[in-house]
Amino acid sequence: MQIVKKNNYKIFFFFLILFLIFYRSPYIFIHGRFLAEEGSVYFANAFKNNFINTIFFIDFLSGYLNFWANLSSFFASIVLIKYAPLVTVYLSLIPKLLIFFFILDKKLFCFKSYLEKLFACCVVLFSSAMIPEIWANTINSQVYLAILTLVIFFIKNQKEDLSVLQLVLVSMAGLTGIYSCAIFPIFFLKFIKFKIKQDFYNFLILFISAIIQLLIIFFSKSNGLLYEKKLNFFFSYHEIISLYYNIFVKTFLGRDLTIYLVNLFNLSTKIYLIFITCIFIYFFYFLFKKKYFLEENNFRFFILVLIFQFLTTLFLVLVGNTSDQVAGRYAAFPSVILLFISIILFKSLKNKLLKYFFLFVLLLSLLLGFLDYKYKAKYIKLLECINCPSWADEVKKWENDNSYNLQIWPYPRKSMILNKI
Repeated sequence: MQIVKKNNYKIFFFFLILFLIFYRSPYIFIHGRFLAEEGSVYFANAFKNNFINTIFFIDFLSGYLNFWANLSSFFASIVLIKYAPLVTVYLSLIPKLLIFFFILDKKLFCFKSYLEKLFACCVVLFSSAMIPEIWANTINSQVYLAILTLVIFFIKNQKEDLSVLQLVLVSMAGLTGIYSCAIFPIFFLKFIKFKIKQDFYNFLILFISAIIQLLIIFFSKSNGLLYEKKLNFFFSYHEIISLYYNIFVKTFLGRDLTIYLVNLFNLSTKIYLIFITCIFIYFFYFLFKKKYFLEENNFRFFILVLIFQFLTTLFLVLVGNTSDQVAGRYAAFPSVILLFISIILFKSLKNKLLKYFFLFVLLLSLLLGFLDYKYKAKYIKLLECINCPSWADEVKKWENDNSYNLQIWPYPRKSMILNKI
């Protein structure tokens, strides 16, 4: 009876998540869309080339292999062109749905109760970190695949069992983006601690993927093909400020509340920078004190490795971003790591004041994220069709003239050339 009840909860939450996904942008899921390079680079390449040249295509301007975008573009290229954007939209859902399935269905080290699992799902679905820029498109599925890899890291595998599904998913993630590759050290640390065979193979796959991606990056850089601002190890003051704002502050307070508080107290950038730094120094101090934590379930180990992963990811976004702003898709994954840490701290701390502080900031992030989930004015044209180009009309124009540039999102700035000549 208890098992049936638990399964009913899982099914209910999963279908509720499906409803909320569709609710955010019905137009996209009914009509489809190509977003920026998803259409102009990846689909255009798939449309003009064969399977091999599509699957192993590398956009050297970006400087890494994006396997999921390549695979999705291939499947989109083999259907009628009027349905192609729907294919990429629904394939972009697969990593998201797998995250929710694994969180709800698997035994995890850190998210054990249904409340914790629900919090984790909400973080991925509508926290302040999950902005419309990464929503329902395959070029940014790498963010969700990195989150999926992190969720796989939390799974309580049996010592001798080997999940082929995990190996396939970890391989996909590693060959799709750098964020997932960078998770390999903590899989190794987990293997050292728990001696679970699955963790070693997950580590090995991500390590090999990291080598492949690094070789592509260095090839792109050495041949002058990489976007010129990428792989820059000299960080500007504006980048550091942007990182603090978009990851340490906006993750929990959202954009509007942060601006309101800064204006209300007339804070300078340097003051809030110092204030946040002091909070995190104190935060790191008590994390290394064992007495603050409950003894069960190795909470402290997972918090420490997540902090390591967070710092590694911060370095990656500083090196890999293409402007002075560490924002948007660059801030999403490190922000999710911070929110996951908050859930675990709420669960594991003995001190009630600290415990409920992390619960408060977590709930605040989720509340503000949910309020902006659909109707955020700044991003509304990434979710809704407001005088957007009709894909059916664009296809008709292209069929009459193959040299026509099809208009895609974000409109009216982006277009796509499908002329094979």
